[in-house]
Amino acid sequence: MKESTCREWIDNNIKDMMWATGLMAWKIRFIVEELEPRHEGETRLGTCDSDYAYEDACITINNEGIRDEAHLEKVIRHELLHLVIAPYESLAHGYLQIVDDQHVNAFREMERIARERTVLNLERMLDWAKRENPYKNVEHGGHTLLTQEAKEDEANQ
Repeated sequence: MKESTCREWIDNNIKDMMWATGLMAWKIRFIVEELEPRHEGETRLGTCDSDYAYEDACITINNEGIRDEAHLEKVIRHELLHLVIAPYESLAHGYLQIVDDQHVNAFREMERIARERTVLNLERMLDWAKRENPYKNVEHGGHTLLTQEAKEDEANQ
């Protein structure tokens, strides 16, 4: 997606998204630029760096990886949800100061997984809140997650 299109969409929609996530007190800057992958084959769509103590954040969006406006909205929402759980991320970073060197990498990985799973679960809650029936198949990251109703339907066929 073009950088100017991303910026225009952000300018027109970010206040509503900040209200919806309870982040109106935060000062959030947006950067739109290509993000370097952390490892081969990875496409990073967004990052969020924040200072919870001051409710200050910078969200970077990789416009090269954004397909359309709906995709941009999902990526921004994901990054905003990281700010919603910022108190827990701040706590985890504090624990890193007291974890011994032998366990620091394991702790970082456990914290990363917990953080991303929490944001994913919040995204699902928001997605399901928009649907008439929240127990249908849910698309996420190119995967179809079968819910209980979908599993029962498959079993009855």
